[in-house]
Amino acid sequence: MLGTVSSASPGTSVQWEFSSAIMASDIRARYVPLTLNGWKPFGYTGLGVMTSSTKDIPSNVQLTDVLSGTTVFLPLGVGLRKDITARFGAEFIVGNNFTFADDLNPLRDGKNDAFWTIMIGVSYRLTSSDTDGDGLSDDKEQLYRTNPTLDDTDGDGLGDDEEVKNYMTNPLKID
Repeated sequence: MLGTVSSASPGTSVQWEFSSAIMASDIRARYVPLTLNGWKPFGYTGLGVMTSSTKDIPSNVQLTDVLSGTTVFLPLGVGLRKDITARFGAEFIVGNNFTFADDLNPLRDGKNDAFWTIMIGVSYRLTSSDTDGDGLSDDKEQLYRTNPTLDDTDGDGLGDDEEVKNYMTNPLKID
């Protein structure tokens, strides 16, 4: 995290740059309101723990405060996932992380600090989802070559899960 701190007293103005190193770990819960052709917008919140250390403070700046520590934070943000397979996906995430400390930067204003995150990456789900809600996981839909976004791929009135598990018929052919 890079930043600039400005400090002013009557008749003076001082500005200097600093950097803070942050190591964070968190656990998040996601809410996925809908799926559109493999695209899944989501919101998330969670709880995390982080350590921080402010560095690169100019030598002419005298600080008496401790500029490092460990604190709890609350991540909150939105993202977009595009399924590559039933378990792998590409993600873009933007979020803000609200801390319970005022030591991420040298400015002591009595307010808890926060930091933004922007992430692009690949994700892996440990369990397969059921996009169409028919009772057949997306992994099984891929195995049976059914459509994971339609609960009745062949349109015969029987769900894909019913045809595979109960009636042992082909979910790709009208019965």
